[in-house]
Amino acid sequence: KGTIRRDLLRVMLALERYRRAHNAYPAALTELVPAYLPAVPTDPFDGLPIKYRRTPTGGYRAYSVWQNAIDDGGKPNVDQNGEVEDYFGNDLVIGSPDEIPRAQNLAW
Repeated sequence: KGTIRRDLLRVMLALERYRRAHNAYPAALTELVPAYLPAVPTDPFDGLPIKYRRTPTGGYRAYSVWQNAIDDGGKPNVDQNGEVEDYFGNDLVIGSPDEIPRAQNLAW
């Protein structure tokens, strides 16, 4: 669990550095290699690269499929009120501030 959280935090920092240099987030995480990341991290729960997409507002969402190993499309583990739920479904998500509220980044 700790490894994927660390990798997602590294991706978040690399994305912010890229945005500051280019005034936009990249179209794909591969654009961060090698200047901002040595490689795109692998999600240990499905063996594939961490998922990433830009949003229509210019933000981003990146995530691990988390312990259920199901790609829930970057849906964080939050209830209907936006509070973090204490279970291991949905995805472990990071996102730009306009995309994911700070309290929900890396919500489990």
